[in-house]
Amino acid sequence: MAGTYQELHLSEEVSATSETCQSFVPASGKDVFIHFFAGESEAGDDTSVRLVWNFEGSPEECVWTIDGSATMPFKYKIDSTDVDGIKKLGLCLTNNTNAAHFMSGHVDIWVKDPPS
Repeated sequence: MAGTYQELHLSEEVSATSETCQSFVPASGKDVFIHFFAGESEAGDDTSVRLVWNFEGSPEECVWTIDGSATMPFKYKIDSTDVDGIKKLGLCLTNNTNAAHFMSGHVDIWVKDPPS
């Protein structure tokens, strides 16, 4: 698939009751394809790796959440009509426990012009 490849990757210790995120803003009018999503968190349901569209916007849309560990050969499209050059795709490591935990997440993204 022709287009621009982008990846988001986080791998770090996340402090108790906190969240660490990385985001990407695709150019306006582009189709966004998410092809792979993986997450690793060691505290089960009290930690999660989230993929969020319109990150820090209103309303946020949680595309997928991984509790525990998973690798997802994932196919998800954000249509060009919803890509305005402002909305962000966010990868978030969320720790809702009272202790620090090592967590990681990775997402592969293709951004391309919509079909004519």
